[in-house]
Amino acid sequence: MGWWRDTPLHSNGDLMSTVRMPVSQPTACCFAGPHRTTLLVTSARAGLSEAALKLEPDAGRMFALDPGVSGPCAFPYRSLMAAQAY
Repeated sequence: MGWWRDTPLHSNGDLMSTVRMPVSQPTACCFAGPHRTTLLVTSARAGLSEAALKLEPDAGRMFALDPGVSGPCAFPYRSLMAAQAY
């Protein structure tokens, strides 16, 4: 199985660390938990061939990682379409 990586950046743009991921399409991440020390990372399956899915059977799952740091609070996403509906 191959490994890919997620590369969190400091607010000034510097690379903080590298998180190895067992999927090629990590899609989004946020910190969670009472002290925001769990990094949640979602991934996608869309567009992957059958051969690619055999190499990365966890594609499309959410991962909970312990990166050794804490992060900011997550804010709910609200699309422009949802905002215009109100």
